[in-house]
Amino acid sequence: MKILFQNYATENSTEATYLAQCLSMVDGVDCDLWSNPNVSTYDVLDSYKPDLVATHYRFVTTDLIKYISSNPSSSPELILNVTGATPEEAESIEGLEGSGVKIRLAFTNSTVKEKFKKIQLKGIYPAADIFLTRKPQQPAHPLGILNDGDTDTVTKAVQKNSKYHLLSLEKGDHSDMQTNVGMLHDLYCFYERFVIAGSLPLVTSQIFFDSCLSCHKVDILPDKKSLEGFNNFLSKVFQEPSDTSEDLGQQLKKQILAKHTPFNRAERLMRFLNHDQAVKNLQKLKNDVVKQ
Repeated sequence: MKILFQNYATENSTEATYLAQCLSMVDGVDCDLWSNPNVSTYDVLDSYKPDLVATHYRFVTTDLIKYISSNPSSSPELILNVTGATPEEAESIEGLEGSGVKIRLAFTNSTVKEKFKKIQLKGIYPAADIFLTRKPQQPAHPLGILNDGDTDTVTKAVQKNSKYHLLSLEKGDHSDMQTNVGMLHDLYCFYERFVIAGSLPLVTSQIFFDSCLSCHKVDILPDKKSLEGFNNFLSKVFQEPSDTSEDLGQQLKKQILAKHTPFNRAERLMRFLNHDQAVKNLQKLKNDVVKQ
């Protein structure tokens, strides 16, 4: 099985890179990352000749559609991350198959699945990217607040603190500095307390898992309309702590390392693709790599 991952990394996700890195380590899977956007679609696909191209629907280009539809019998099938698709976009995605593009698998990172009429979505949550470099250090600043513009949650996070930094993934009213999922790994340990405040897509993103592993102390403040969804997310991804004598943060870290690493997500992807040997190899790799 040859899989080519288009690098669809965004401000809050490195999913493409961490899945590609995991699968490149697996016997029986030939996996590579298409990371140079300046190389044409035709050159990349002619050179690599993948069986599957994995990408996010927002990164699907006209050239990719033309390449696949021009010769459907020998062209790669798609693995599509459809997280965030509106009903109109879902309809357009389903329309791809009418033009000769075969979607082998469509999945979402969201707890609330996008609405498709024909395609049956699978669920693959974000993971803590254990491949990103961490910089453990003593905290140098009391409070950092990552937010997406909700005034109420920012106010709750600030409380009576006079010293704090407001961070955001995009420019906004409550932002001293714009950052992204990679840059945050240089910042998590900089703060004595780190708060993620705002919408459901933010508080359930990869940043949630990364921060739980890396921060000295992390708090999550979903906005009012996201509170129920966040509680539902927690109930799905974590088990109720069994040892009340152990710090809750340490228990969450153990659960993340056991169930929410890139190897867990790559294993789930291979299960959906019915590649049993890759699943077994990933289970062993996870035990070897995560324990280091």
